Amino acid sequence: MRLITPGVLTVFTVLTRLTHAVPAPSDVSVKCDSNGAVVEWTAAGLSEQADFELEIKTNFGKNITVHTKSRHLDLSSLLDDPGYNFYVVKVKARDGKQESEFAVSPTFSFNALMRANITCSLEFPEVTVFPQDGQLFVQFANPLHLYRDTLALRGLLKSDTLEYVLYRDEIPEEVTCVHESKMCESNISFPENQEKYCVTLVGFIRQTPLRRTEPYCHYGQLYPVPPLSTYLVPLLVSFAVFVTLALVSVFLVKRMKKNLKEDIHSMFPEFLKSKTPLIEFLSVVPDPVSPEVNLVDKDPPHMTLDIQESTTPSETTHSSQCTEEEDDDELTNSGSSESMDSLCKYGKAEDLSGSNLSSGYDRPHALLEMSPGDMVQNYKC
Repeated sequence: MRLITPGVLTVFTVLTRLTHAVPAPSDVSVKCDSNGAVVEWTAAGLSEQADFELEIKTNFGKNITVHTKSRHLDLSSLLDDPGYNFYVVKVKARDGKQESEFAVSPTFSFNALMRANITCSLEFPEVTVFPQDGQLFVQFANPLHLYRDTLALRGLLKSDTLEYVLYRDEIPEEVTCVHESKMCESNISFPENQEKYCVTLVGFIRQTPLRRTEPYCHYGQLYPVPPLSTYLVPLLVSFAVFVTLALVSVFLVKRMKKNLKEDIHSMFPEFLKSKTPLIEFLSVVPDPVSPEVNLVDKDPPHMTLDIQESTTPSETTHSSQCTEEEDDDELTNSGSSESMDSLCKYGKAEDLSGSNLSSGYDRPHALLEMSPGDMVQNYKC
């Protein structure tokens, strides 16, 4: 028996080597993140017809077997309930009728509570920090919506929430973001002024972790100086309102003046409302003028003087008689006595202005000395 036992073992070893003449894959690794999980490996000494068989084992549920010619495989569509399971992948090469031994991957899980070699985690979306009211505000897209259709959050419920922690100088502050919010927002206070204000975030969705971020920092004061538009916009609005009110006031004043003018104008009589000048209504009617024209020839001053000096006593008597006659005429006729008196020496005005000038020559004559030694005939009045 002792001689047979070593021989049996030797035969079994030879048969095993003949069966696994194909070299096994090596460097089997798993990469998992927010986008899913991928397994990769290397293999050598295989023909072009060779392929690989993969067995995916889980702690809950059924094992899965898959064949592929590639040296990597996306596991995202093959894993069930990743939030509560951990997995391991075994890979062997097949070349014709020959097979290799299995190469085993590290265990991995999206559940941080599982004891796996690799804990798959999600990444925080892009985080924005900004100061407001003396605090630093943190804002980012809600991962419950961003990763809803990925492998990590498969089977997510509306009651599930994001629990994350804000770290300020390693001082934690817990925050919750619910499914109904499209954006997750929180704020944190700093006890004193600093050159920069930084925060880091880490969180969980169910048991799936979100990796700790790099510090997000704000440089400057938490009470920034308001932008110029904060003052300029109200100033421009106030100026526009002032100009508008001024224009409206001017328009209303002009309108009121116009209405007042129309009211006052309606109170005047009709003839005052006309545009015709008032002078056209106040026409002056002249006194009737006699058709007779009195022609009075005024002698030069020296001739009048000579005539007065050369008047004889008889002529003087005649002149006084004419004067008495004119006084009588004034009592009977209130005409223009002054013009008759001035014409008495040369004849009556009606005789001189009549149409028949020859009748004036039938009057008595008298001698009149025009100059010393120069006597002329003159008509009597």
